[in-house]
Amino acid sequence: MARAKAPKTQVGGYLLAGAGALLVLAFISPVIGLAVDGWFLNLLFHAAMTAGFALLAVTTEGPTRIAFGLAAVGWLIRVLSIFAAVDVLYAPGNLLAVFGGLVGAALMVSGRRKGGGAIALVIAMLLGVAYVFPTLVSFLPGQALGFVPALFGAALLVAGILLPRR
Repeated sequence: MARAKAPKTQVGGYLLAGAGALLVLAFISPVIGLAVDGWFLNLLFHAAMTAGFALLAVTTEGPTRIAFGLAAVGWLIRVLSIFAAVDVLYAPGNLLAVFGGLVGAALMVSGRRKGGGAIALVIAMLLGVAYVFPTLVSFLPGQALGFVPALFGAALLVAGILLPRR
């Protein structure tokens, strides 16, 4: 008996959920006495974000496809920055990563794909803006800024789980 393949949207959503779980794990690991952080976890997070948005780009149409494709390119630039200095591309890559994802998620909400996953992805990408550009939320107290990665990760986890259930 042949197994059915998971749709690309489902896999893309689960990759985003996995990326969120990695951020949450990095946040709570010191609380439970573990040191789970470092370049490898950072690489896994960025790779999951890249692949997740690339799969979402493949499964959507029109402007949503373009937005998610740009987000995937932005996260890929962030992956490359782990290995090499890409100074000229880093700032545009950050913009593509967060705003491509935010625009794509907003287009999903405004289109026919209304649902909890798309709304959760909008919230996650708004938190992603604060994660990638922490100076935008520098008005927050120092301790509150430390929660931004965990909130971003939790929102990605929820969005990634709900996204395939449209």
